[in-house]
Amino acid sequence: MKKHPTAAELKKYPFYPLLLEFPEVPPGYWEACEEYSDFEPDSIEEIWYQLDHRDQFKKGFPRTKGKAPQNILGLEASEEIAGFQQRIMKAVDDRDFVFLGKLFKAMKLPNQPEPEMNAYRAAIEAFSQLFLDKGRKTREEWPTKKMVRERAEEILKQAGHLPKTNRHWPRVFKEVGLSDLPARRYKRT
Repeated sequence: MKKHPTAAELKKYPFYPLLLEFPEVPPGYWEACEEYSDFEPDSIEEIWYQLDHRDQFKKGFPRTKGKAPQNILGLEASEEIAGFQQRIMKAVDDRDFVFLGKLFKAMKLPNQPEPEMNAYRAAIEAFSQLFLDKGRKTREEWPTKKMVRERAEEILKQAGHLPKTNRHWPRVFKEVGLSDLPARRYKRT
């Protein structure tokens, strides 16, 4: 059964709601995206994203010109921005100095900070790059476990992490909903 994308995936792929057909992903993948999202609620990364989204909204979303209908982005963005502004005011009223400190740190950053990488996030990102980013939609187009593992290892290496041992990968695939990926490609006759 196909599941609709979660909030974490929608942040990464904001134009999924505009698609007529959602891609067929392994069971549990969207949930893993939510659980291992790039940033936690109220983190500096999340706050930076919200600030950037607000700035883009004020400028009329110049990064998305020609990619998506502006009226759809505007309606959703105004609701999201209103929620973010309410969160800031709540932090002020509650004297939530931890959140306000993160807000000030995020305001000083010129670019979005990179999320802390781990094997779970690397596997999710690898599947995303090999399947979703290439516009593939069906189970027959899923990458193999070997392809996802090799790409995840590259992502971990780029993030400065030591490679995982062979015994860790089955657990990683199970945890992020990728255990249903094929072990190898079968030739059609």
